[in-house]
Amino acid sequence: MKPAFQNAPPRHNAFIQVPEIDAIIEFAKVHYRVDPKRIYLTGISAGAFQTWAHAAQHYAKLAAVLLLTLYPGVGHDSWGRTYDGSAGHDVYAWLLSHSL
Repeated sequence: MKPAFQNAPPRHNAFIQVPEIDAIIEFAKVHYRVDPKRIYLTGISAGAFQTWAHAAQHYAKLAAVLLLTLYPGVGHDSWGRTYDGSAGHDVYAWLLSHSL
């Protein structure tokens, strides 16, 4: 039997629905070695909207959500420097410093 998120109808936009995000997290908890006290959520571009929507509904399940970062003079792709550390901060260490 497929997980619920794999049965989702095709979409024509970038928005994955909050129940699908929750189903993916629950699938990972069952099928992988996941520490339920260290579940983090992050999203880039349009995916960030649903990251925040999920966090608003399921905040008790998340240890941390990566917060919006704006860089002066940087356009749409600001996540590259956030995730590769070139912006001068380690988001992975920040995430790991949080747990439920």
